[in-house]
Amino acid sequence: MGKVIEETKITKQIMIVESNTGEILQKVCKDCGHLKLAEEFPKNGERLRPYCKDCWRERQRAYYEGIKLKRSVYRHRARAKEVGLADTLTEEQLKELLAHANGRCMLTGEPATESDPLTIDHVTALGNRFSLGNAPCNIILAKRSLNFSRKEGCLLKFIGKYPEKVNPEKTEETISYLSKQAGVEKADFIRLLEDIEEFSKKEGELNEEK
Repeated sequence: MGKVIEETKITKQIMIVESNTGEILQKVCKDCGHLKLAEEFPKNGERLRPYCKDCWRERQRAYYEGIKLKRSVYRHRARAKEVGLADTLTEEQLKELLAHANGRCMLTGEPATESDPLTIDHVTALGNRFSLGNAPCNIILAKRSLNFSRKEGCLLKFIGKYPEKVNPEKTEETISYLSKQAGVEKADFIRLLEDIEEFSKKEGELNEEK
């Protein structure tokens, strides 16, 4: 049985083909670049997909994760409007945020997993009427377990109370990113967050006195 090396017409991938029958025996995956057996590629009809099964599963996971995040954005937008907060996040800004996070929690730097995926988290919670709302400078991607543990607190308050739950270097990087989204210096952004937390605290004290 003779073998020849050919290249796919559209994706320009190297493959090893049985010379007599034209059957594809092996192929280079477009994503990982590894030469794999034909049975390691999922099919699209009668043709092999450009990506091996492992890479295809990862692409599918990333795609559906992106859909979930978009749906989450829409829910948060509705909630922000309901309580009269800013709602300026666009789909392009969400894509930029996804690219910046690169599959890792923006507070710990740990990679997301199927059991603990990334979720949208607000630096100042939407439950706080002084919140920055659903704006790019107020949204990060954090692992679901960490997001749920924050409840309705401000990010700075959470970091101060539970420093062991975050990575200091990663949080510094994240705050720098958020300050750029807000168009201010990092120190000014931190002061803004501190002011929001102080306003919220004073309002809570006044309500208790009534």
